[in-house]
Amino acid sequence: ANVAALELRGAATFDRVRMGVVTDDSSVRELVAAAERDLRRAAESPGGAATAWVALSDVNYRRHNVLEANRAAQRAYERDAYLASAQQVLWRLFTTSYDLNVPQDAAGWCRTGGERFPDDDRFRRCRLLLMTMQGAQVDAPLAWQLVEELDRLTPAPERPFRGRLDRILLAAALGRAGLADSARRVLETTRADRSIDPRGELRGYEAFARVVVGDRDEALRLLDGYLRDNPEHREGFSRINSWWWQDLKTDPRFTRLLDGG
Repeated sequence: ANVAALELRGAATFDRVRMGVVTDDSSVRELVAAAERDLRRAAESPGGAATAWVALSDVNYRRHNVLEANRAAQRAYERDAYLASAQQVLWRLFTTSYDLNVPQDAAGWCRTGGERFPDDDRFRRCRLLLMTMQGAQVDAPLAWQLVEELDRLTPAPERPFRGRLDRILLAAALGRAGLADSARRVLETTRADRSIDPRGELRGYEAFARVVVGDRDEALRLLDGYLRDNPEHREGFSRINSWWWQDLKTDPRFTRLLDGG
């Protein structure tokens, strides 16, 4: 089959899922699997383009296959480091390295993204995210500075949600630095109603920060509400950022949450 046609068909198939044209779980799984087959054939063909690897990375991330998403993004970057979607590829390389708990790789991609795209606020946010990782060397004044910079750079309509998310990440960073009381004070400013956070997603991020500062019961309470409201996230929950929940994995309450109990 024509390589370009395979890439086009795979991308168009995945767009039906990404754009919400198809929402039935069974149909979504079938379409994502079909897209993955076409895009892999296109990407691995001798004439395969970097863009096919980019699309394949997107599909694998949707399938919660973080390792394959990372590998595909690396192939895209190796094939063409200056392709039109380089910013997105570098961000994917950072996020998947972060998800896989590989701090050295995550730091490298964050640095590269910041050097190449200094105006992209994501490459400030990644510096904050790095401070939330296990064993991170936390610069608390820098963490506060990054949050202030991100607040200025975030478009006003997005600021109520994004500002809270960034402060939750700040709290997790402060927790890594052993500043649990400061972290808790920050978290008190991040709660939002449905007008700001319609799907209650901030609860998942706050639960992570609560794990970092040692508030296990509150973390489990937040996760219970989050997963009850977003049951479709259960499948990927234990596969994306699984290291976030390392301290909960021996708690039977956490196991029940993942099982839907």
